[in-house]
Amino acid sequence: MKSVISIFLLPGLFLLILAGLFLAGHWSLGDAERDWAGVSLQQKNSVEAEILSAFAQYQDEARRASQGAASAILNMTRDSGGGVPQQAFMEALAAEPLPSLTLEYYDSRGILTAWAGPAGPELGPGILDRMHRSYLDEGPIYSYLVITVPLFRGDAAIGHVVAKRLFTVSHPVNNRFVSSRALALSYQSLAEERTGLRLEFRIPDRRREHRPSLTDGDRASPEVGGEPDPGGAAFIVPLKGVSGAEIGYVVAPSPEKASFLEMTDATYRGWQNMAGIGFIASLVGCAAWRFRRSLSIPAYQLSTLASLWVLRYAMLAVDVPGSRDAGGLFDPSLFASSFGYGAAKSLGDMVISATLLAVTLASVLRMVLARGAAPLSPEREKARPGVAAAVAGVAGMVILLGLLGPLSRGFYAVIQSVVFDSRVDLNDPKVIYPGPPAGALLLGAILLVFSSLLGGIIFIMAA
Repeated sequence: MKSVISIFLLPGLFLLILAGLFLAGHWSLGDAERDWAGVSLQQKNSVEAEILSAFAQYQDEARRASQGAASAILNMTRDSGGGVPQQAFMEALAAEPLPSLTLEYYDSRGILTAWAGPAGPELGPGILDRMHRSYLDEGPIYSYLVITVPLFRGDAAIGHVVAKRLFTVSHPVNNRFVSSRALALSYQSLAEERTGLRLEFRIPDRRREHRPSLTDGDRASPEVGGEPDPGGAAFIVPLKGVSGAEIGYVVAPSPEKASFLEMTDATYRGWQNMAGIGFIASLVGCAAWRFRRSLSIPAYQLSTLASLWVLRYAMLAVDVPGSRDAGGLFDPSLFASSFGYGAAKSLGDMVISATLLAVTLASVLRMVLARGAAPLSPEREKARPGVAAAVAGVAGMVILLGLLGPLSRGFYAVIQSVVFDSRVDLNDPKVIYPGPPAGALLLGAILLVFSSLLGGIIFIMAA
């Protein structure tokens, strides 16, 4: 009795975790229902903290780069007697490159004499003075953060270093044919990735320092879940420059009660699914270990493999671990194949299923080889094959032929998806070692080819 209890202790632990997650999810949803005003305020504070943290990091990187350029130029002008050679300027700044950052040097007359990086907006009048400042410059498509650093030798101003970094991108059209490479380098991308929200950006006219007002649509307070949203449909987060002045504003959507409850429920469901899969896996494993002596070796191996496939499709049914890896290797937009009821619905799922298929076929091949190498008893050597043996042989051939078709069809379908449906770039000449998506795709394809070879060997030996 004690041995049985000790064996099934792990499934019991997963069952307790599952019950605890159910209770925690129920309590969290009830608490959000009862105190939505407090939860909404907490969510707003969290979003505001992420926006400000992202901007502080973004601006500080540009500020450090501009100050590093200023130090390098002061050394150049001291050594060269006042001039800044373009090649020397670019070499000095190439040591610590920053994506989407332009660095420019203007001499004491305000003339651009050296630069490094992509182009940026032209400077307006009165920008190059004795103040170290930052501001946002809005264009029709691209907006930039601009930081000016005056250079002094003694009390005399000898020039300015200007840093320009991409802030937002607003294409007139937005579809999959428009490259998102520029957007990925902007503050807009960083802030939206940190918050998980679609944000709007307001850049005031530098000639009129004012805090922008929300539009009527922003002020609207729609009813959500039968109750008015206490904070309105959006709220403003001011962004401060290096001098502490407000230089722009981020308009973030207020949390909606229905969306928050749905997201919270989905989060707990994901954890519950993982705990449920852990319970099933531990239960199957413990049961197989408990009854391993009452089964023959082939029966034990086949039952173990069957249990693994049941566990695999249970994982697919509850989308584990895909639900915990949105946008990663389990993102179906990178790769998806409809064959096998979702066994290869993403890169990660394809690798898991292909690995399990290779292990299954390798185990079957091992059993076939072991059976063929086993010595026959004297009675079996003298016995002639009867009708039962012939029927068993024919049945085995029929089963093998029946499995050969679906396996071949599955191999064809997945390889076709790899070639035609995958969004993973396998032909980039700049890449020597593949990244995680390309590596997972190649690994899955190799495992499938290996599995097809094992299947062919099994078919030939069994025939």
